[in-house]
Amino acid sequence: MHLLLLTDSFPNQNGAGISQTLYNLLEGWQHPCTVLLPRHEAAPVDGRLPVQQLRYADGPWQPLHNRLGKWLNPWLQRKRLGWLSQQGLESIRTSLPPAQESLVLVSTTVPEKLMAAYWLQQQGYTVVPYFMDDWMADNRLQWKGYNLQQLVQQLLQQAPAWLMIGRQLAHTLRHRYNLLPKPTLIIHNPAPQVQLIDDSWLPIAIGMAGEENDLLSQPQTTNHKLPSHHQPPTTNYQPPTTNHQLIYAGSIWPMHADALIAVAKAIHLLQAQGQTAYQLTIYTSEAHWAQYRLQLTGPGVQYGGWKPYHEIHAPLQQAWLLVCTASFAEAHQAYSRSSVQTKLTDYMACGKPILFVGPADAASGAFVEDYDLGFTLATQVPADIAERLQAIARMPEQYHRKQLNSLHEAHTRFSKAEVQQELYAFLKKIPSRL
Repeated sequence: MHLLLLTDSFPNQNGAGISQTLYNLLEGWQHPCTVLLPRHEAAPVDGRLPVQQLRYADGPWQPLHNRLGKWLNPWLQRKRLGWLSQQGLESIRTSLPPAQESLVLVSTTVPEKLMAAYWLQQQGYTVVPYFMDDWMADNRLQWKGYNLQQLVQQLLQQAPAWLMIGRQLAHTLRHRYNLLPKPTLIIHNPAPQVQLIDDSWLPIAIGMAGEENDLLSQPQTTNHKLPSHHQPPTTNYQPPTTNHQLIYAGSIWPMHADALIAVAKAIHLLQAQGQTAYQLTIYTSEAHWAQYRLQLTGPGVQYGGWKPYHEIHAPLQQAWLLVCTASFAEAHQAYSRSSVQTKLTDYMACGKPILFVGPADAASGAFVEDYDLGFTLATQVPADIAERLQAIARMPEQYHRKQLNSLHEAHTRFSKAEVQQELYAFLKKIPSRL
């Protein structure tokens, strides 16, 4: 089976979001794989997935990267979409593998890539969409003979199966577009293999050769009713008493910002009360820090700079809690309710509980709750967050259970080998569903 990939984020181990997830998912694919790209689109040089590239024409109306672009780019996009709806990928038709030997995987937030996938679908190619969030929820984009909502509905309706980032998103799309259920695989970014700097908190340490200990082969239950030989020895674990360091790593987009600012203000409050052990360090790009610096800066909140992906897991292990946030703002609820953030599996691999702050119905919060990975706070009131942080510090047994569960899930259900095996088996069954 030849996999054809349409995405706006070329699979890259040093990327973020879609880019990194696709790299981790497809790194072990043993069959031909080709990324389909518009001729003008650059691909990363370092860290990219070693696959073939095939470049297609998508019309002369390319976006402007200057001040005029703010006004003209929406018009230019409609022109590109109209061109693609007429011409499709005719420019590379003779270079494409036969439809009966191919599977098209489309994972994008760009309407032009969906239009290209739809054209392939109309040419007899099997197209499987992989949606990682509900970016199209309120998008009313229209062009000659089409609109985005109609395009998404037709892609989903004609696909033999779906890939989704979470159950909530699959449910939302099925009901919005009035579709019958399809075979659906819920697939997340695999957890990386991380060398623990300190494994003394583990009841039985992981061997230096990487063998999993007996405890990590079983998840910790909420009531601690494990067989006696799985009970953590009390002499091996000392709960943290002075380290109340929170760490946030990753981009700060508007769909994260207000909740992260609330966490920062909670730290400011605790510092003002003399609780100086509570601190927050933020690792993000200089551009994102500059955008929100004035709202985040204050006692106990530090900017840690930007760390390359291969360097971030060491500082993450210095945390007491690892922070993930989703916006409370109404404008970003489609994202909050649908997106299971990539950073969660990276956090899990570091063996630290997660602190999720966001709406009660947020997909990332549900993920943390489902696997008992940490603590969820459905409030953006700094005083409430501060109070909850102090309460968590008084719950060492719950903290330790969630710590063990995070590492257990990273080593089992969300390990790269397990996730890849599940994905490849699902994809290989798709031809039998046609």
